[in-house]
Amino acid sequence: EIAVNQGWHDIWIESDAEAVVSAFRQGKTPWRLRQRWNKVISKLSCLMISAVWREANFAADRVSKFALNTPNQELVVHVGKPD
Repeated sequence: EIAVNQGWHDIWIESDAEAVVSAFRQGKTPWRLRQRWNKVISKLSCLMISAVWREANFAADRVSKFALNTPNQELVVHVGKPD
């Protein structure tokens, strides 16, 4: 939703959970997200979903640690490279 609101139509989502990636690739979206997810993907030109080991991806590891220290419900969006 955030990406679409930013006007982005080519999206690449990375997760450190292979099971989640597999479920979304197979269209097994959790029922609570299904309507929102379908609305978003209908507006995208290109969607890639991949899994990466967090320990092997220093950027993903740093972002996940940052997220742990971010208060709940706080949204942080960086357009371009973050500090």
